[in-house]
Amino acid sequence: MSIESTPKNEPREPLLSSFAPHSPESWQKAAEALLKGKDLASLKTRLPEGITLEPVYRAKDIQTLSHLNTTPGDPGSVRGARPEGYLQRHWVVSQSMSEPRADDCNAALQEDLSRGLDEVALALDVASRAGLDADLAPTSDVGVGGLSLSTRFDLDHALVDVRLEDTPIFIQAGGASLEGAALLLAHSQQRGVAAEALTGCLACDPLGAMADGELGTTLDHALNEMSALLQFAAVHAPKMQTILIGASRYRDAGAHVVQELGYALATGVAYLRAAQDRGLALGDTARSMRFEFALGGHFFTEIAKLRAARHVWSKVLKAFGVDDTPMMMHARTARFNKTKLDPYVNMLRGTTEAFSAIVGGVDGLQVAPFDDAIRPADEFSRRTARNTQLVLAEECDLRQVIDPAGGSYYVEKLTDAIGREAWACLQEIEARGGMAEALLHGRIQEAVSAVADEEQAHLAQRRAVLVGTNLYANTEEEPLVVPALDHQALQNERRTALKAQREARDEQALKDSLTALKSARAAGSVELMPLALKAAVAGATLGDLSATRPLDDAVEIAPLLPRRAAEGFEALRAAALAHAHKTGRRPRVLLLNLGASRLYRARADWTAGFFAAGGFEVRAERDFESVDEALSAARDGHADVLVIVSTDERYATDVGPLAKALHADLSSPCVLVAGAPGAHEASWRQGGVEGFVHIKLNLLETLGNLFKKVGVLS
Repeated sequence: MSIESTPKNEPREPLLSSFAPHSPESWQKAAEALLKGKDLASLKTRLPEGITLEPVYRAKDIQTLSHLNTTPGDPGSVRGARPEGYLQRHWVVSQSMSEPRADDCNAALQEDLSRGLDEVALALDVASRAGLDADLAPTSDVGVGGLSLSTRFDLDHALVDVRLEDTPIFIQAGGASLEGAALLLAHSQQRGVAAEALTGCLACDPLGAMADGELGTTLDHALNEMSALLQFAAVHAPKMQTILIGASRYRDAGAHVVQELGYALATGVAYLRAAQDRGLALGDTARSMRFEFALGGHFFTEIAKLRAARHVWSKVLKAFGVDDTPMMMHARTARFNKTKLDPYVNMLRGTTEAFSAIVGGVDGLQVAPFDDAIRPADEFSRRTARNTQLVLAEECDLRQVIDPAGGSYYVEKLTDAIGREAWACLQEIEARGGMAEALLHGRIQEAVSAVADEEQAHLAQRRAVLVGTNLYANTEEEPLVVPALDHQALQNERRTALKAQREARDEQALKDSLTALKSARAAGSVELMPLALKAAVAGATLGDLSATRPLDDAVEIAPLLPRRAAEGFEALRAAALAHAHKTGRRPRVLLLNLGASRLYRARADWTAGFFAAGGFEVRAERDFESVDEALSAARDGHADVLVIVSTDERYATDVGPLAKALHADLSSPCVLVAGAPGAHEASWRQGGVEGFVHIKLNLLETLGNLFKKVGVLS
């Protein structure tokens, strides 16, 4: 009986019963027929993490996984820390404030808080993260990267009219985390807001600061400071996290997801041990941690990473004897895959990354403005970044589903695989002395650099794609305007303000409080925060507080350098633009299309895209019926590079004569052929062809060599 003719009150046949059954064997047979002789294994995908993806997953692939029978909110939290998901409260919409001046920062956050922002992430500039007052820091560091913070009065301006009781504050102070926390708490105290009411994160991440190259003190002293902040907050500010495990920095340097997760776990283990050694409760320590991951463009891999992170972290806590404490997981969109070229594409990248973060169950999320790699965000770029999250919440209804990836054979298997590989990474680090030792000896830096190099090599060979950069390049785009920041003027403003603030304070009270703080730090005490807070209230600057650190044997290591995959192509395009400013035009390629290009459209389009990726002006609008026509066009085209493009059949008869004619008639242009030459290479080179462009070439290297040949690069 057909479904359409079934009476309403009679049982319906299952829909699938209308279709012939299919078995894995029938799928395999059909797939092999379409592969035209290739092995079925060619459908498998090898990830950078060393995990192999199968073309099809079935129920039998996941039947042995231990977490399958759990539900959201169960111990282990694979499916999310809360049974209700986002139904009662959605993830925290966070955004970094990068304005260097406090008044501008306040104007921006007031605008954003009224339009959907939940958490204010105060990023500090380079000078402040190093613990330097603006008037004593190198001028070039002041205002770079965020707010210039020297005293609590800067926060008085930056956070004016912000309801601290309702607004989480995430302060990212790098190596000056204790100092930044003291200034924020002093600001809160002066406003009459109890520390117990504060929410957010006073981000202390000693190993993260060390990975950046310079800790500013010994690791032991830095861990004392972390423990001091934790101990203080557990009593006085229990709703604030104080330990940040900034795993995103490893992703920003090019790490793959297993490395990022493995290093996060190893850092968490190091911090648990440090707290344990100092007599602090491990339950309080675990609850005080905020993990920050970066989300890249591999949608399902990122979802699986986040689900695996909660599961594996629960195993770490169990090993320490800590009752199940859900991982506080925040995420932000990655920087490694963001581009200066065709930058509006970054909006699309950020959207898929935000989607994977939410499906993966994050507690908070930052979507970077699309121009983050180029310039400080403005109102437009902040708004589009923020609205990315709001559209996903309000229009896509992602708050209405709980672990939507749960049960997917593919995602569940990938979750398990990433968790196992990350656990193995953690065990390897632990076996060789822990995370600090791995950083001190450069093992982390070396491993991450190798993965980043490989990814950049894949882009150079177009085995990986960045749209608008190495594929579908828009050579007509104009770079975004970068507003100039007058660092000297900003430093002068800060110098004037600091002079007035220093003159108004009680120097004796300040001296006494700083002396007490310095003594406590030297003794390795964890009773630091009351002393630092007292000094901050008395008017201590960030630099005053930092000067109380024990500076003997301060840690300096090879830094983990942030990178972006597109940098090589961006350098070529910048060189092409500079050449245009100097000569009046970009380096030019003329495609000598022999015969109707519709017969070899794919080859012609691929070739045009090959040169556009480097910033060449590509002229490809004409087809030429004869060698003479092509020669005439070459003579009049003023091109730096001539590329013969046609069918293989036409190549056999016309490449030799055309190449000889071009070299006899024109002395300077470089003559190439689109495609691999095969048996013709020797004769064509003898006739004047200098090279060939085809899919096996290193695109970046080839274009760089051409730029040198035609005088764009020296």
